[in-house]
Amino acid sequence: MIVALLAIVAQLHAPQHAARDAVARDAPAIVMRAQLDTGALVNFRVLVQPETVYVGQQANYQLGVFLDESVRDRMRSMEALAPEMRSMMAYEPPAPLAGFPLRNASGHRYEAHVYQRPIFPLSAGRVAIPPARLLYAMPLSYSFFSREESFELRSDSAVVIALDPPHAGRPGDWSGAVGELRLSAAVDSVAARVGDAMRLVVRVSGQGNVKLFPRPTLSLSWATATAEGERVMMSADSMHIGGTKEFDWVITPRVPGRVEVPPLRYPYFDPYARQYEVAESTPVAIYIAAGNLASSDTSTASSAPRWMLRPAYRGPLAPPLYRSRTLLLALLLLPLPVIVLASTRRPRKRARVVSPAVTLRALARTESTVREARTVRRTFLSAAAHRLGASATVLAEPATLKHLALRAGVTLETSERARLFVTELNAASFDVAGEWAGDGVQRAYDLYRAIDREARPRRTPRAPVAVATVMFALALAAGARAADGAHALFARGVDAYAHGQFAAEIRLLVLDEFFVGDIGDAMILGRLLDRLIADGVTVVATSNTAPNELYRDGLQRASFLPAIALIESHCSVLKLESAQDYRLRQLRHAATYHSPLDDASETALAAQFARLAMQRPTERAPLRINDRDIAVHALADGIAWFEFSALCEGPR
Repeated sequence: MIVALLAIVAQLHAPQHAARDAVARDAPAIVMRAQLDTGALVNFRVLVQPETVYVGQQANYQLGVFLDESVRDRMRSMEALAPEMRSMMAYEPPAPLAGFPLRNASGHRYEAHVYQRPIFPLSAGRVAIPPARLLYAMPLSYSFFSREESFELRSDSAVVIALDPPHAGRPGDWSGAVGELRLSAAVDSVAARVGDAMRLVVRVSGQGNVKLFPRPTLSLSWATATAEGERVMMSADSMHIGGTKEFDWVITPRVPGRVEVPPLRYPYFDPYARQYEVAESTPVAIYIAAGNLASSDTSTASSAPRWMLRPAYRGPLAPPLYRSRTLLLALLLLPLPVIVLASTRRPRKRARVVSPAVTLRALARTESTVREARTVRRTFLSAAAHRLGASATVLAEPATLKHLALRAGVTLETSERARLFVTELNAASFDVAGEWAGDGVQRAYDLYRAIDREARPRRTPRAPVAVATVMFALALAAGARAADGAHALFARGVDAYAHGQFAAEIRLLVLDEFFVGDIGDAMILGRLLDRLIADGVTVVATSNTAPNELYRDGLQRASFLPAIALIESHCSVLKLESAQDYRLRQLRHAATYHSPLDDASETALAAQFARLAMQRPTERAPLRINDRDIAVHALADGIAWFEFSALCEGPR
């Protein structure tokens, strides 16, 4: 009975072990070649295969995480971070393996998790790949609710030796293509007329660094050819990178009859056969009917007719006001009507504005005793406020009156008398009877005179008026000088254009963000570039668009195609591209979700923030945006860590 049960269990486990052994036989090289430390529960290894390749030949970068069976089921989270690879072009890894290969080492059984990435060296030499990092978390005990402990491992660095393709046997027209390639050509129509644009598509297919395949060389004696767009179609169904890259040309036939696109040559270096090969396309026959060939706008700089140029300087649309004699005469005559109206108009009586100090003095002289305390209080505070430059409501507070009087230069004794007097006035004014006894009016006037005598004199600033007058005079002088300079500059430009001296004042022209938006710009830029290049002006331009993509799908783009051909034939086009997107080099390997929200999640987020901040000091002060304080969990130079509630649950 026991023997039968053992036989049944063996049959149940046999298919699983057979499948795992099959995976192990087809597993990546790192599974069998990595040297494992049997004393460690987790091993982290790296392998590049092959280690020596030619420039443009594919190598496979492999990361292997080997988990001992005792910790395989306890692993809660695991993340491998590949390093930044300089002088390499890396492609996204293909689909992961169907299973996890097993590896036996000194009686220990390991489960292998493999990360693979195809890489292509871009330059010859010894390329060192920095160590990769592994982050994983394990519970402290076997309980489901146990807390986690985070760990970090680093792999060894890897080295790739990149060799230049040999010079022996290298074709003269080899442009740097490496791989196993095929070439084909096709046109969108096998029949056309002279002057009608056609599209020629050349396809380079095979295995290799598809994105960097160079454009084939095309020369047609019966048509003009202008390079246009490029398209890349990858076949990422395996670790062997390959696909198709299509190159477009716009060809314009010049002669009628039966013509053909000759077989195109595409030399390439086969790194596996270690020899140069040539891929050729089949010829494409085309019938061209008679037609009219439109003249090119950018044929030659010498034969192109010059545009009509206005030889006389007409000035701006409106003359400057300071140069208008009519305006100056009007300004001179403007006072005359005002004087006539003023002399014939009956003068109106102006309402005399009586200052609070005059009111207080009149009250003290006419009425030595005033029974109503509110009248004395209102008049005294108004006069003091006018003298001290404050509000009467503010001076109603005795302490404030004393403080402002001292700031204005009043002595401490007088300021104290004023404070006590206002205190007495406030008590009498807000009394039920509201009456004042004694010579309170005279005391108020005497106190005001003391404040007026001791306080600093008030001065009316006149400096701004003088400064404004000087600035206005300088502006008039500068405007007159600029107008005279504009006449001279325009005259110099007309003279240079008349004598064909376009490069008399300039030898280097730098155009930033070169872009063509409409047909008017396309026509002008085409003629301008033609003339500048003909006169020997060095033109440097930056653009986010390749020359053959300028004014793509624009109206009458065929008129701009000669300008594109001019740029490609006279300028060196440099692509400042990198295989690494530095904006995403950290975030691409960061985990998107962390669950549950416990100490492990907080630790993982803190570690990610520390990597982004590059060990810069952090702070927790609120971040002020549009007069709103937002709570920040951590803040570094250009990096902020927010809570969800701080951004989405607070007021906006």
